[in-house]
Amino acid sequence: MILLRVVSAMSMDKMDVNIIPEFPIAKTTFSGSHSFGGVVDLLLTKLPSQYTRYLLLDPTSALGNPEAIDGPTTSNFFEAKQDNNGGGRVACSDEFSLGEQLEGLPLILGLLADWVDHATQYDQKFFTYK
Repeated sequence: MILLRVVSAMSMDKMDVNIIPEFPIAKTTFSGSHSFGGVVDLLLTKLPSQYTRYLLLDPTSALGNPEAIDGPTTSNFFEAKQDNNGGGRVACSDEFSLGEQLEGLPLILGLLADWVDHATQYDQKFFTYK
């Protein structure tokens, strides 16, 4: 539900944010010997709104063919696991609580929105990369 709120708050006239569940990722080797492959729980994408239909009809082709999208596209992967040994760039933050009255919700929504907006920057204040 929190990610749905992030998506609704971040989607604008010319840019859309979308959630794609169970997205398959081809085996990818990052710098060094770290690799990743398989299916991620959620993929959050931000791209020009005119490509949303293309993305949602065939996300694998759309994201595998970035030159077909005219404009900035970023993607964030969400994988819920206790222990992540897959490698690559993994972002994490301190643990934040929503609170009994959801008083922490604006902070969490803001942090997630900032993370999506700055997906290619690895020097974020609240997220560390491993």
